[in-house]
Amino acid sequence: MNPVEAVSSADGLSAEVAAGPHRFKAGAGAGVPGGDAGVEPHELLAAALAACGAMTVTLYAKRKGWKLENASVTVTAEAGPEGFNLRKTVTLSGTLSVEEKERLLQVADRCPVHKTLGESIRIVTTPLDED
Repeated sequence: MNPVEAVSSADGLSAEVAAGPHRFKAGAGAGVPGGDAGVEPHELLAAALAACGAMTVTLYAKRKGWKLENASVTVTAEAGPEGFNLRKTVTLSGTLSVEEKERLLQVADRCPVHKTLGESIRIVTTPLDED
């Protein structure tokens, strides 16, 4: 996995993000004056879970030779009194049996990002002095 770097804008409301050769902008949410300059960071977390789930389900179905036409995963992120919640909805289209659909829903919960988020995550912050 490539390191991901984010460089803040002068006003602190957005950041240019680099992940390997890919570049995009993250930003404060639309509810912040001057915000909405890019994808809100919690949306990026939700996007990682949604993309990983959709790709994992599709690859599994292809490997099994199942007739999955499309897998769509929608993730909503919300802060609640009991902590931060990610709610995932999986939509499967194609000619699939009930058993195949049930199995693909199980597979969606086993994508690498889902597994990572469900485990304890340790974050280590290291200062890097620039002189």
